[in-house]
Amino acid sequence: MSSRNLLIAHRTAFIPWSVRLEYRKPLRFEDSDELTVSTEARVSRGGGQLQWHVRVAGDDPDDAAVLVWLIAIPVRVSGDAALSATPAGLLPDLQERLRADETDAEPHVSPVPGLVQDIERRGVPLAETTTPFVINRAQCEMADQWYWVEAAALAAKSGQALILEDADQITELRDTMRNPQRSTDLLFNRPCFLFDKGTVTSAAWSLPDGIALVHHVRLEAETAAVMIEQW
Repeated sequence: MSSRNLLIAHRTAFIPWSVRLEYRKPLRFEDSDELTVSTEARVSRGGGQLQWHVRVAGDDPDDAAVLVWLIAIPVRVSGDAALSATPAGLLPDLQERLRADETDAEPHVSPVPGLVQDIERRGVPLAETTTPFVINRAQCEMADQWYWVEAAALAAKSGQALILEDADQITELRDTMRNPQRSTDLLFNRPCFLFDKGTVTSAAWSLPDGIALVHHVRLEAETAAVMIEQW
């Protein structure tokens, strides 16, 4: 069913929580006339999580250029004008529409906390910067009120500022601008709202197998999102 019908008829929405993107090969304008996007979905944790595995390919649908793993949390939307929502499992009538092979008892655990610890354990710190931000109206439209995809854009902007500041002195940072990116991992902890003030702290790390940028999007002492980019 459509997202609109899911929201209006069943008062249910899905909130992105954990995302991983792997970039397997370049897929440029001159590489393909069209994109082929295939998606598999599974419900886990008794209806408390929805897992999507997405493959993006060019002319050859079997040769994926990008792999995406997206874990979403179902929420129950109230009938008020603000569309308030609280986390809740899928309603029984929705779960009944699923086949047996579309459900999984094991919950998904985000890899982001473990990745951060591994990078800090194995890596050598190169540079760090902190960028303040204030949320404006265009960054918090109602359709995004339950999660906050703008966190990724703010993190990427902060990382590029770090590269511009230190690339002349730290040659490894130049590789992040001229080499293909290998992966991006995101963890959304909470949304931000109009006029919220926060900071993005971006740290660059040299690893035995490449470079990593780790971004923490914070509202005062609370972490709203974490993003890891690796080259």
